[in-house]
Amino acid sequence: MSWLSVILTLTLTITCYYIITIFYLEVLKKKGKSFWKKLKLNKNHPRLNTVLGLSLLILLGGSIGLFCFNISNRIAYFKFGISGSSEWVYSNGQKYLHINADNNYDLGYHTGYQLSSEVFKMKFLLSVSEASFGVSYAQFLDLSEKYLPFIPQKYIEEMQGLSEGASAGSGFPISFSDILIQNVIFEILYGLINPLDLSVENTLGCTTFGSKNHDGTIIIGQNMDLVKPFSWVQSFVLHKVNDDPYVFSYRLGGCLAMPMGKNEYGLTLITNLVQTKIVAPIMTPTFVLIREGLEKEKSVDDLYDSLFPSNKSSYSRNFIIANQTTLLSVQSLPDNQTICHPETIVVQSNTFNNLYWQKYLVDDQYSKERQIYAESLIIDAFNDNELTNQELLLILKDTPIICRDEEGLIGMSTLAFMTSKSFGLGNPNGKIGILPF
Repeated sequence: MSWLSVILTLTLTITCYYIITIFYLEVLKKKGKSFWKKLKLNKNHPRLNTVLGLSLLILLGGSIGLFCFNISNRIAYFKFGISGSSEWVYSNGQKYLHINADNNYDLGYHTGYQLSSEVFKMKFLLSVSEASFGVSYAQFLDLSEKYLPFIPQKYIEEMQGLSEGASAGSGFPISFSDILIQNVIFEILYGLINPLDLSVENTLGCTTFGSKNHDGTIIIGQNMDLVKPFSWVQSFVLHKVNDDPYVFSYRLGGCLAMPMGKNEYGLTLITNLVQTKIVAPIMTPTFVLIREGLEKEKSVDDLYDSLFPSNKSSYSRNFIIANQTTLLSVQSLPDNQTICHPETIVVQSNTFNNLYWQKYLVDDQYSKERQIYAESLIIDAFNDNELTNQELLLILKDTPIICRDEEGLIGMSTLAFMTSKSFGLGNPNGKIGILPF
């Protein structure tokens, strides 16, 4: 569709310039209202007037060109006949995007159109973050393409739909490659780049909690801690494709799913990143495993099997997985997993509890104090052998260790949260939404 955007941009721009020129020659100039004569900012410096006048003309011309370019992209990428529907739904002041579609391409188009601002800003963030990541956007592109052979065709189509929907919604071209990068950015950073750097990213801060109560009920939840600019690109999406179950998931930019979500069968998944020295294999990206797992599985064990094909992982992390009857905690290296079915409570942060895995950590002291502090909080709350959703939210609200808000534009902050029953953008001390199932 890029050819149509180019043709429309040229046509609209030339038309606008022509209309402006005719208006100037036929109306203003005939009345003696010359642009140059009116521009008398400094009578003692005529050359300065000329420079300022030319600068103003260039700015005006560039603005017209950019406006025409934006309108042209919106027209060129707009699609008729997209199946399904999309709308923003509000719950206690929190919002999520609700999408139904008959196929993955249409799902992607709805997603991209509605989240076009988040997708565009994510592209901008990654483009200007070379100094912080140590990787250029071109390198991101080269590395992201290595994951393409492991992505099923339906998700390729969904990413293509998302790129075209985001282009139509924002008015700026968002390529398939841009969407691909946004879907495998954590694989690239935490699976390939950071293990070779051997320095800990202080942006790691998520803390996850789980409880199996005396009456058999289960509750899990977490804070999503990231650097503050990511607050510009986040969302929650509830989607359904054809006859698949509904899936509710946290998103960053154009990623099809982050590992914080729940399906209509009651399966809930939360996560922590862990920085290790082990370079991960190039394999099926996490977003694919999450989507396929939550769209197909009904049991905790089956979801675990979906998340770790051949016992492999695309980067080191922890998971807590639960439904109404089963609680499972997972600590994962790229080539090994430690699993546990907690009898009561569990806490995980950006480290491993497995004593034998301390040697793989870039910093074996990182997150240890927060781990101990978080364990003390849940032990106190569980003194009656029950952790309620309200008690879990109180833990997630605890400042400044669990609920974080560092100073500065790029400081670490709690940007989102989710439990088995609640969700929200921002931190839990604000408005708390109710999960749709």
